[in-house]
Amino acid sequence: MANFATDLANQIVGNEQFLSDFQKVSSYGLLSELKNKALGDAEQSPTPLQIERLLYSASVLAQTDSDHHRSLAQTIVLYSYLATKHPLVIEVATRILSNIGNFPGVSELSKKLGNNRMSFGSVLSNSLLRALNLVDIGSKEFAFTDFQQRVWRRLAEANVTAVTAPTSAGKSFIIVEY
Repeated sequence: MANFATDLANQIVGNEQFLSDFQKVSSYGLLSELKNKALGDAEQSPTPLQIERLLYSASVLAQTDSDHHRSLAQTIVLYSYLATKHPLVIEVATRILSNIGNFPGVSELSKKLGNNRMSFGSVLSNSLLRALNLVDIGSKEFAFTDFQQRVWRRLAEANVTAVTAPTSAGKSFIIVEY
């Protein structure tokens, strides 16, 4: 399955429509955060179809073993959320982050839903995936991301470990707790 997902992800990332949608949603998402700083509405909002296509792409990217693809999926989730804080977008975004194992991100987005609770399927999936990533450290349990889980296992096996990863992957947390 991972090879199929990787092949499909590579096709998606190279697709002109994906690149166009990504540029539109990311620039609008960033501008929507900055417009409070008197930039005004310089750009038209992305269409629901553009956001839907991007979130579908992110769900495929999240299923690969590639850290690059998974990081891109998280970026898509962030920009889609910033572009439209619609509860359905947040619901889909939490599923994608849960599949990646980004439980801090899931928690933050879940708070944004407010009265619009996550669906039963999302809650069940998130709880199961979270339970699979629990690590006991001292007397506390932590739900690590998939990346942190891999690093944690390698720390126990190695005398020396160097960790490189994208910003906000959770490197500081894993090292401080070790």
